[in-house]
Amino acid sequence: MVSPRLESLRIAVGQTGGALLLAALTTMVSFLAFRAASQPFLHDMGMLAAVSMGLSCLLSATFLPALLISLPAAPALASARVHWGCRHLITATARFPRIVLGLSLLLSLGALGVLLCCATSL
Repeated sequence: MVSPRLESLRIAVGQTGGALLLAALTTMVSFLAFRAASQPFLHDMGMLAAVSMGLSCLLSATFLPALLISLPAAPALASARVHWGCRHLITATARFPRIVLGLSLLLSLGALGVLLCCATSL
């Protein structure tokens, strides 16, 4: 038997996962189009924005569900069929929420450190 929280998480990611992934991919491609510009700062901005968009999509699919699993229980929702989603990703996130939270924090701190190091050269 699947817990109501995990089932709710599967429903949420299942119904929004496809749209989130498609929106992130199209936005990343649009930012990567800046690589064709003649100004070097646009190359860097496009690459940074595309990578940031990819990371935000990844964190939306991993960090937020892990955070929701770690928070106190909410009332159970009615079951619904998952149309499109990442069942394995949701299962792993639900099984190891603290590891996902820790890795997300390390990733965020690492990105902040890189940003601070690169900011001196701008």
